Amino acid sequence: AISLFYGAGSVPASGQIAVIATAGITAVGSTALLGYCFSPYVQRLERLPDDANDPNATKDDDDASNKNLLRITTRDIFARKIETVFDPATDVSPPPSNNSRPFCNFMVKGMPMYVHPELLQDRELRVKLVGEDPEMTEEGEITVEKKKKLEDDDIF
Repeated sequence: AISLFYGAGSVPASGQIAVIATAGITAVGSTALLGYCFSPYVQRLERLPDDANDPNATKDDDDASNKNLLRITTRDIFARKIETVFDPATDVSPPPSNNSRPFCNFMVKGMPMYVHPELLQDRELRVKLVGEDPEMTEEGEITVEKKKKLEDDDIF
């Protein structure tokens, strides 16, 4: 904007406006694209305590439907916390086959989510959320297949 008012006159005003508009569209577009790609990323996944699930429940209540609620914390494009409470038995579905998001391995109530499967300690929860079971070592540790890094010359 400064170049529009203090320009030396060698570049016409329409050219200066085009450069300013291009810079503005690039800045806004890249931020929106990053927000679209990384908004499903789960920052925190926690199991809610049984008494927090239903404030009206008593200790004698045998209703098992409220015992497995989870809370997922994600962030939106403005870095605001978004908390989603859900039941993994009923609210989780696999991503659609035409999924355009690079970070999405399950859906919660229609919203895309991404969590690292190797960070989920509970096997049953991992299978419910991402539908896969990573390989385990004999010691019970989760292994992640590491790809061999090729030398730059090996590509050609």
